[in-house]
Amino acid sequence: MTTGVFDCVVVGAGLLGSAAAKYLAGELANVAIIGPTEPRDWQSHNGVFASHYDSGRVTRILDGDRSLFWARVAKASIDRYREIEKESGIKFFSSIGCLKVAPADDIGTDYIDSHMFSGQALAVDFEKLTSADLKTRFPYLCFPSDSLMLQENHTAGWIDPRKLLEAQLKLSKNAGATIIDDTVVAVSQEDDGTLRISLASDREVVAQKALVTAGAFSNFHNLLAKKLDIKIRAEAVVLAEISVETAEKLRTMPSIVWAVERGVCGGIYIVPPVQYPDGKIYIKIGSRSNQRRYFSTLEETINWFQSDAQTVTASENRRVLEEILPEVQFLSWQVKPCILTDTPSLKPYIGPVSENLFVAVGGNGYGAKSSDELGRMGAVTALGKALDSEYADYDLSPY
Repeated sequence: MTTGVFDCVVVGAGLLGSAAAKYLAGELANVAIIGPTEPRDWQSHNGVFASHYDSGRVTRILDGDRSLFWARVAKASIDRYREIEKESGIKFFSSIGCLKVAPADDIGTDYIDSHMFSGQALAVDFEKLTSADLKTRFPYLCFPSDSLMLQENHTAGWIDPRKLLEAQLKLSKNAGATIIDDTVVAVSQEDDGTLRISLASDREVVAQKALVTAGAFSNFHNLLAKKLDIKIRAEAVVLAEISVETAEKLRTMPSIVWAVERGVCGGIYIVPPVQYPDGKIYIKIGSRSNQRRYFSTLEETINWFQSDAQTVTASENRRVLEEILPEVQFLSWQVKPCILTDTPSLKPYIGPVSENLFVAVGGNGYGAKSSDELGRMGAVTALGKALDSEYADYDLSPY
């Protein structure tokens, strides 16, 4: 049963999709965004999942990519955080700062230098810290005394992805977009040039254009005639519960990114105390696993989200957190599954895959904090416009 005809449909109601729908609805009269809400019971859910099912994610501008792509899209998004909060009435950003830490060797020096390069190029508010500075500002943190450190200030901290999504969907709806709680299972080209979009509920909608923002699930179902060159990477994060009293003692704690190799993990990141929907307060830690696991099927991906995600990397992350915060008493530990969508270029795919079908896919682990700008860029291409001149030198072509 066909239930609607739209100028443009956004396939995927996550962070990129909700941002894209907001911008598209500001330009087109009839826009829809289609995607399922977060399942209450992961174990019984057999549909798609998303990585925005979280309450704390590191955000910052400083980045080690000297091409400045990720720093630019992060800055553009972060510069709009407060506007999004004001317009939606939903708070999602804590500007507590982000501490970058690296070992005192050649690799660590290059890491810090590259981040300083991005900061200086984009006029970011950051500063170098010494071990003495660390002890004064954050006496509860414990890193090797010869560590190299940068502190990004008011533009960094953490975001609540669930709240950001809520805000973006509210703004999309306010702009006139139709929000459909369903899953797209096929997108097909019709003879009249329109797209027929089939839903899991057996409904169908028709669109003049569509923008696929389904992340790791973009190659599943029948959304694209030709699959994107992406890898779906498993990642496990650890949530360490602390008391209200401990959270108060750590109230100045910044987000942390530690560029160190520790056994099977590296690129460690930590989100300071955040209250989650269960009412408890957690510190989150995650990292890049050096024992990478990838998925190629929908079944494998769903099984990962339904697993306990207990990995060697998760165990190492727990030990690291206990070392960094040696005086903190942790009340409980949880491990949560997550997935990342990687591309060979380490940059997203944004652009057309056919005359009226477009994609904005491939966060490479940076998508959440930069989602407003990435979604805007997807909307721009779906409207048939060129991206801003600052992105002209980046190849974001899907194929």
